[in-house]
Amino acid sequence: MPYSHELHRSDVELVAAFRGQRWKGDVADLLEIPYTYLVHILYRRKDRERYRSFVIPKRSGSPRIISAPTRDLAILQSKLNRVFKLVYLPKPCVHGFVLGRSILTNATPHVGKKWVLNIDLKDFFPTINFGRVRGVLIAPPYRLPVPVATIIAQICTADGALPQGAPTSPILANMVCAKLDGELMAISRRHRLSYTRYCDDLTFSSRRSDFPDDFASAGAGWLGKDVVLGGPLLDLIARNGFEINEDKTRLQSNSCHQEVTGLTVNSFPNVPRYYIRQLRGMLYAWRCHGLMNAALVFERKYHRGPPSNSPPDEHFRRVLRGRIEHVGMVRGRTDPVYCGLRATLHALDPTAIAAPPPPSAYRLMGQSVGGDRWTRLFQRWGKSIFQLEVTKKMDPMIGTAFALRPAALGTAAHNLTGTVNLQTHAAPVPISSTKLHALGAKEIDCALLPYAHNAACLPVDRRLPRPGEEIGIVGFASVPARHHGLGLYVGTVESLSMNYKQTITFVQVSVASAGGLSGSPVFDGLGRVIGVVIESVYEKTAVGVPHREYCTVLPIDHLLEIRMTDPDHRLPLQEVP
Repeated sequence: MPYSHELHRSDVELVAAFRGQRWKGDVADLLEIPYTYLVHILYRRKDRERYRSFVIPKRSGSPRIISAPTRDLAILQSKLNRVFKLVYLPKPCVHGFVLGRSILTNATPHVGKKWVLNIDLKDFFPTINFGRVRGVLIAPPYRLPVPVATIIAQICTADGALPQGAPTSPILANMVCAKLDGELMAISRRHRLSYTRYCDDLTFSSRRSDFPDDFASAGAGWLGKDVVLGGPLLDLIARNGFEINEDKTRLQSNSCHQEVTGLTVNSFPNVPRYYIRQLRGMLYAWRCHGLMNAALVFERKYHRGPPSNSPPDEHFRRVLRGRIEHVGMVRGRTDPVYCGLRATLHALDPTAIAAPPPPSAYRLMGQSVGGDRWTRLFQRWGKSIFQLEVTKKMDPMIGTAFALRPAALGTAAHNLTGTVNLQTHAAPVPISSTKLHALGAKEIDCALLPYAHNAACLPVDRRLPRPGEEIGIVGFASVPARHHGLGLYVGTVESLSMNYKQTITFVQVSVASAGGLSGSPVFDGLGRVIGVVIESVYEKTAVGVPHREYCTVLPIDHLLEIRMTDPDHRLPLQEVP
């Protein structure tokens, strides 16, 4: 093709050219091609000559028809797509195909909610026909003349509808759905719901004990699938020209697995457990059976989509890297699970992905900064602190454990209820069947976990800290958002308090409340462990008084009192892989 693949004008010039279009020739000028060439593509070729169609199976097994434009038409649509991105202002609820937004930002507003309602729009792209595309370009805020809107709609549609596979289809679908989004945002606000849309996936969530009947209610069967949608919601969606796919409608309570656009949202955005298992299986197959054998099995049994033009081994390598990077995007680039997967792939093929970076310290905003002293100590502690992944009633949570003895880790006892996995860089170690070494008193929330490790044991100091003393907590907190990597949190001792029986002393430290810090070691300024975090507290105060966040720390004495030689606690130790 003799014409450029890119637009050469600046963004400001492109917006002015888009708004200044008056006749069909202005569309060609906007795309920086001759008008005769545009006519040749649009009117001298039939749709079947301008698109290449193929079928890929959906997750449900039904076919999905993809219509990919030919090269010259794809170039024109890519140019238009750049212009659309400049003139389209997405609403806050729209997260699909918007710069800076993703499935992660779409799932985040629904984290930790009592109810999550998922709705899928049936035949989303085919429902948006030529007339709707032309109409949205004619209407405010674009206000294009009818001839201009008509020719742009002709460039972007096939067989009278948006083709699934054209570069312009996602953003045009968002433009057409602007009215639907506005009305759903308004009705959601009235019922105190959070609403987001990712392409054809609509999600509503609520903290209320009862989900509003105007949206949905549970039927007679299983809560997840047997859902009766409310009349007001059905009428609103129908008025906007869409139909609901009832087979994909789900109402999920927080007592079961909650998922939004493929991510678990019960406690924090996370990839499903089966996704991690599949990745580890792919890496295991490569290591044990060779790259080519693993790639051929993957292509034959698990690959969905059109055949790849690359050799099977190269395609398998790219899929592995892409899926591992997806885990890093969701869980954070310092997450131990991501770093372990990345390290395994790097060991198999250093050219496929770089080795994970060493852990680095970070501090919460507004916390005291202790200078290079804390950073140096952090570097020494990093390999002696482990992440625990706890699943209770399908709800994944994070905790921390640390090397206290050569064959034992110290942590909070409440971290070890449910299905527990100890995350290492090599592989996760299941510990759900391990008998815990916890003291009997309920208030003494600490335990020893029998585990043979290669890490250096942390030094301890039995003394009680003084109020005002600076301390450091090192653990796998879930703050900042999505960050589950090892972090350093510097604060001060606020007070020492006794329980009501005056038998146990607790230490209150000024570190912001953060899930995942439970079981973390608390260090003094000399790098010695003086306690273990057992609770993160968000204290509500009187009106007009700032709320207070702090951590409750149990002195290290209680962990040191637990005896590993008791007859009831003789357990086999697990070696580090």
